Amino acid sequence: MNAADTRSGSTEENAVDGGHLLAAGIGSAAVDLSFPIDSDHFRWRHERTVVDTLDDGGPFETSRFAMSAHAFTHADAPAHVVADGGGLETMPPTTWIGRALVADVSTVPESSPVTATALREARGDVGHDDILLIRTDWDRRRDIATPEYWSDAPWIDPEAADWIAERHPRAVGFDFPQDAAIRHTLTGRRGGPEEFVTHDRLLRRGIGLIEYLRGLDRLPGEVLLVAAPIALTGSDGGPVRATAFPATDLAMHVRRTKGEL
Repeated sequence: MNAADTRSGSTEENAVDGGHLLAAGIGSAAVDLSFPIDSDHFRWRHERTVVDTLDDGGPFETSRFAMSAHAFTHADAPAHVVADGGGLETMPPTTWIGRALVADVSTVPESSPVTATALREARGDVGHDDILLIRTDWDRRRDIATPEYWSDAPWIDPEAADWIAERHPRAVGFDFPQDAAIRHTLTGRRGGPEEFVTHDRLLRRGIGLIEYLRGLDRLPGEVLLVAAPIALTGSDGGPVRATAFPATDLAMHVRRTKGEL
């Protein structure tokens, strides 16, 4: 059994609640949590090649993109850390879509750990059926276009990663580079697998990771999160357009459609 199998089950168990997604159609409540993909970023380059163009009289403008599967806002699959661990297509949509609880630990200082105590105090009610979003407001404190976004960032310490693993949420989202070792990759030091604690202690157990979110300060404590990556066969990761819908707005909308209000 690979790591992704721990998140799978019957079709019924993994079906997305269409009623809640329909309710999410109240577009004014949507909050975009993704960074734009910027071709001029100092760390993450992407190449866009136009293969068909309207300028030549063709029927379509068609492009081909090449970029890292782990750039900007993206999701990680177990194959990122486990040989034969399963690509994105092996993970059910409900890994990435569903009720998300926001843990506000935004008082954490720069270059400091996010601890198990801080997470417990912020969101001790997170459980197996939830998605956990860890909020530090780092996108407001440092510019992702600069090296300081990485070099000054907080990180998840091993005890905090273990605390999350014990609760085994479907996925965990971060608005900061969540492993201390990630900062060292800017200087060419790779580090061992165990130094990337969320990858080693969460992703290896089949808990999805959603990285480089922004705008978590705009969310209430509970939201409907829609953050499914592309189902690219065998891919260890892929881009995400993460969107959140405040749970209170959704509940009101559902009650109206049922005639309860």
